[in-house]
Amino acid sequence: MRRLGLVIIFLITAALPAAAQLGKRISVQAGTPEDKELTAINAAATAQQKLALLDKFSAEHPSGDMALMACRLYVDVYSSLKNYAKVYEYGDKALAIDPNDLQVGVQLVRAAQLQPNNAKLFTYGLEVGKMATRYKALPPPAGFPADEWEAQKKQALTSAQPSIDWVAGVLYHAATTEAPAKRAADLDRFIDAFPDSSYAQNAEFHIADAYHRAGESEKMLAFVQKRVAANPNDLLMQLLLADYLSTKGTNLDQAEASAKKALDILSTAQKPASMSDAQWQKQSNGQKGMAYSALGQVYAEQKKNDEAVKAFEQAKPLLEGSTENSARNSYRLGYTLAKMKRYAEARAALEEASKPNTQYRALSDKILRTLPSSHRSR
Repeated sequence: MRRLGLVIIFLITAALPAAAQLGKRISVQAGTPEDKELTAINAAATAQQKLALLDKFSAEHPSGDMALMACRLYVDVYSSLKNYAKVYEYGDKALAIDPNDLQVGVQLVRAAQLQPNNAKLFTYGLEVGKMATRYKALPPPAGFPADEWEAQKKQALTSAQPSIDWVAGVLYHAATTEAPAKRAADLDRFIDAFPDSSYAQNAEFHIADAYHRAGESEKMLAFVQKRVAANPNDLLMQLLLADYLSTKGTNLDQAEASAKKALDILSTAQKPASMSDAQWQKQSNGQKGMAYSALGQVYAEQKKNDEAVKAFEQAKPLLEGSTENSARNSYRLGYTLAKMKRYAEARAALEEASKPNTQYRALSDKILRTLPSSHRSR
């Protein structure tokens, strides 16, 4: 099955960052019994010695902040021992006490990545995404000035962002290795948990492509329509919607609106700092070409042949960087011109479409054989 005709940029997973904290910050007063016990645990020479002291500390502090501290320390020690079952056990206990414990959440994701265990990876990774959402919505404590609270949250989220980004990257790359149906489902959950991630747009493409490869066109269409409804300025989804509907010849009004919206977005789009001028030109030209080709196909379906030809001709120079999309546009142009009995122009467009080895070669050759002989190339 043909791959969806859009180019995406894949990003590389970064190294594990030090996690900032969104959850409880526990302070222990110097000189207290708890301080002495924790100092002894940290000073223990071996993991087994640490665990023995931790067991005693945990039994003496079955609840509250010290119980959370014990769970965090258990996660640290069992992570060093690669005892993943125990990491999950005490990580779950920590999150039951403090659901916004980002440090523990990141450690659980790391454990699942190393094991490896994709089910756990997604369970804990999605929970990290929810932590940021919950933290953003937290109201100020009683008597705490609202402006100071918002400034404090902003600073905490900024510090936490590298950890959140790392988790998002791990989840994104894990999902892209899965079978199409599961890939689509997991990436859909990923976007809900990390809507502002730099991976979100690539994830959208992978979801649509995964449904397309699995032959689940209705699910693909429903997903793309959902994303467009949530964000009408989502260029990638508008292009996919226009391309899919125009190719199918259904819901042509929406296809036309999406193609025109894509062109409108592109008219004011700014080059990302990470792209060279040449890369940006190639990408934006290709996207404009796809929008014009979809618009031409809409007009062809509506029998507005003059408008269709104009749109296909606008698309032609823009699609030169994509063999498949260029051949498809030339085929569409030639097919429309043949219907208009503009045979010489039709032959030129169809011969252009049949040059590269794409699925449009056979389709073009079939029409070329039907053109009147007086218009054959000499």
